[in-house]
Order: sequence, then structure tokens, then C-alpha cells
Amino acid sequence: MKKFLFGFVLCLVMAGVCFADSPDVAVKADISDAVASNARFYTIRLLPGADVVKELRAFVEKKGIQAAAIVSAVGSLSEANIRFADRSEGTLMKGKYEVICFSGTLDAEKHHLHLSIADEDGRMWGGHMMNIVVPV
Repeated sequence: MKKFLFGFVLCLVMAGVCFADSPDVAVKADISDAVASNARFYTIRLLPGADVVKELRAFVEKKGIQAAAIVSAVGSLSEANIRFADRSEGTLMKGKYEVICFSGTLDAEKHHLHLSIADEDGRMWGGHMMNIVVPV
């Protein structure tokens, strides 16, 4: 796959909002008391040849973001490295894949990202995203 487009929307986690101290009370909380966050959103396009995690971390560091969350992504991959549940190593997959879901958290030093992809027959895989280089 020579062409690649991967869009990310980062939601900056400025401050958490909690309705209550316990789950029992939170269930009964009146959502009209919810407080709006001060989140900022960015749209990022990664170019072919980019290391996804490296580029996202560099963006977070450049903007001085202390904590970020990926809330949406659109794109395709020709290679994905996914660590499936209860495995210690990632599985490198090569082919034509559509990104179905990409979410997680990151800062300049660490990340916890999950990726779901589908192939041309609609089969899906998902798990912890390891480093991925955007294909040239």
C-alpha cells in the first residue's frame, strides 16, 4: 500500500470530572450536574513513513500536553503490530487493513494504545498497539 492517510483526534485530558466517590452513588447521580471539561481537540495527519507512536509523542511534547487521549482515528495500514490479550509479544501483520478503532492515552514518555483493524474480507483483529511505521 503506497498511499496512507491516518487521522487522529487528540482529546487533552485537562481535569477529570467525577459525579461521586463510589459506583453506587454515581449510578444515582443527576447528569444535569455534569461539568463541562476544558478539553482541546487537535486533528493530525501522519504522512507515509511516519512512526505512529513517535509522531504522536513528539506532537504531545511540542504542544506541552501532559496527558492526551485518542478519541477517534480514520485510515488504513499495510502493516500492524498488535499484542493480543494475555500475550507478551506483538504479532506483526502485513496486508491491507482498515482502521476500525484506535483509542488510548499517551504523554511524551509512555502510551497505552489499542487498535482494531479489518482486512479485505472483513476479518478483524484488535489488541494493544505496538509501534507502527506508516507505510511509504
